[in-house]
Amino acid sequence: MNAKILDLFAGTGILGIEALSRGASTVTFVDRSRNSLEILRKNLIRSTFSLKATILPEDVFSALQRLGAQDKKFDFIFADPPFAEKYRTAIVQTVWDTHVLHPQGILIVEHDIRDPDLSQTKFNLTKEKRFGDCVVSFYEYGSDI
Repeated sequence: MNAKILDLFAGTGILGIEALSRGASTVTFVDRSRNSLEILRKNLIRSTFSLKATILPEDVFSALQRLGAQDKKFDFIFADPPFAEKYRTAIVQTVWDTHVLHPQGILIVEHDIRDPDLSQTKFNLTKEKRFGDCVVSFYEYGSDI
């Protein structure tokens, strides 16, 4: 796989650690919860992936702005925000604005089925998977980037 992954709202790091176990070259984990980050650090040590991980203990939107200013690019971006916050629109827009997704990359956002429609996004919605009230949406750039 050898991909560079950005794990937003990383929590305990399960998505990013799974990507590392499947061959991702690096994962950048972003979360601001001290409790989650403490568990994430322990999970990285237990899984022996600490050397392939970067942890950014900050707000997701601040991290995206900073990563974009540093011209960082990721092959896959996972976002699993708290459902109550309705962050999907802001995440998709901020990823677009900061250009942190590689041109052939995929943005994957987990969200509540009741979140607002994103039919006006500049990304192409390429796939959606529904699991009860949870939806996982896959976005890619169109051919006009």
